[in-house]
Amino acid sequence: MRALTLGLCAVLWVSVASGFAGAQSPSAGPPVQSVFMLMTVDRNTRRPYDYGSAFFFGIGNNAYTASHVIAQAAKEPNLMLVAIVHGVEYVAHVQCWNPASSDRIEAFNRDVAIVHVGPDVPTFSLGPYAPATTALVETPLRVRADLTPTKSQIVSIVGFGKHFDRPIAQRVEQGRVTQVLRTQDRTVIVTMRFPAAAAPTNGDSGGPILDAQGRVVGIAVWEKTVSISPRYAELSGVAAASLGCVTVFPSGPHDSTLSTRR
Repeated sequence: MRALTLGLCAVLWVSVASGFAGAQSPSAGPPVQSVFMLMTVDRNTRRPYDYGSAFFFGIGNNAYTASHVIAQAAKEPNLMLVAIVHGVEYVAHVQCWNPASSDRIEAFNRDVAIVHVGPDVPTFSLGPYAPATTALVETPLRVRADLTPTKSQIVSIVGFGKHFDRPIAQRVEQGRVTQVLRTQDRTVIVTMRFPAAAAPTNGDSGGPILDAQGRVVGIAVWEKTVSISPRYAELSGVAAASLGCVTVFPSGPHDSTLSTRR
């Protein structure tokens, strides 16, 4: 894992490249309190190592993210999770997480975790971000487990792409669904194609997949975007119908009601 260079930032919007002409343009994105950055930080050195994305759902400051984003912090006591919500810091606690597999068809594939954000805050600042001084007021996104993405559907991923050489900002990337399949554990997997110049990166893992109406129809997972040509790249996600934890590895207080089995 690599250390981060953090700084003040402006919002970066990514336009749709050739090959997606005629598709509905992404909106300005969900409310800034809905999707946030999730950092893995060393408790002793206060050094951030890596980060991903997460988004609030329902009520109670609970959020979905990708399991591989929080796995290190869940397993190693010297690491902690810090949520950067609208520019301020809160401590995030792992509620449940699933062991992810690189085998997308035959093995366990539900690369999904649930974290609880706050109410406690860190005792230190991370770059331009400082501990929150007020209670968190989240804006949960609408998750539609009944809407499975379909082939050729236009979708958008909202997250915090990995840019270690520049400031970090929420961004929106638009792509098209190319495949929908179901694994042996009944997880619904969605493969999406993006213009190579506007493809999601590792830091987008855990961000929501939105349809044209801004509803959550999945979550971006797996660490690498695969280049399929000089023009296009593909990324996989878990459909909203398969969100939740089917195997629980608690790392502290766990609310079993957060786990779902679908």
